[in-house]
Amino acid sequence: MKENIKISKMVYNDYFVFGALTTGLVLLAIFLYSLFGTTEPELTIAYIFGGISAALFVFMIIRLFVLNHLIHVGVEVKATITAIYFYRGRGKVSFEYSYEKQVIKSGWTIVRNAKTRALRDIKDINILINPDKPKQAIILNIFEISQ
Repeated sequence: MKENIKISKMVYNDYFVFGALTTGLVLLAIFLYSLFGTTEPELTIAYIFGGISAALFVFMIIRLFVLNHLIHVGVEVKATITAIYFYRGRGKVSFEYSYEKQVIKSGWTIVRNAKTRALRDIKDINILINPDKPKQAIILNIFEISQ
């Protein structure tokens, strides 16, 4: 059985998980403040922020399951980084690889940190792809796991 990735590593490296968590926490704080922090709570605003916060947490959980699914059913493939760029706290890594005699171009949105910035110095990476959806891939080098 393949090892699981720690949730903290997913949050620290995957921009969608990171963004959903941080935005959800901010909106949850606004929701709680709207309900309990004022003398006259504005319920409509509170419910809107609470609903958006709940939807973001559900999205984050679904994304965590998708990443975990890739770890368990994914096929390890060598890929070549074709482009990498960062803008403020996020980045995009584009790569291409061969799978079942097809050249596939894919990418992954990442959080800018020391590990992801180190990808600039690497040309060849190891990725995990979903055999059912070969365009769905994650970069193994970031998570430091072996298959």
